[in-house]
Amino acid sequence: MKKLAFSLIATATLGLAGCQSLGTVTPLQDGYIAEATVENGDTKEAKQIALETAANQCKKYGKEFYVIEESQEESNDYDLDDNTTTLANTASSLLLGKSAFNQTRTVSLKFDCK
Repeated sequence: MKKLAFSLIATATLGLAGCQSLGTVTPLQDGYIAEATVENGDTKEAKQIALETAANQCKKYGKEFYVIEESQEESNDYDLDDNTTTLANTASSLLLGKSAFNQTRTVSLKFDCK
């Protein structure tokens, strides 16, 4: 019964938060890369997810992490600047209840554990 309750809670949490709340870790010869992508979110949100992913990876080994390099990538459906897309999505959300333009934010952190 406890396993079923835990499974339902985990599924509901993932369903509400979406896959955007998960980051991926890729091992390298000289460290790792943590990558997080959010749809219609903020670059800060993607960076926070990438940082948490890096911290969790190093916690497995009982170590702290440090960032070697950071890169950010932003894109949307059309070739609009970030402010225009954000304003259009805000207005669209108020009027239509959904975003008009998909915005994708990806943050990649090269990190290592110490």
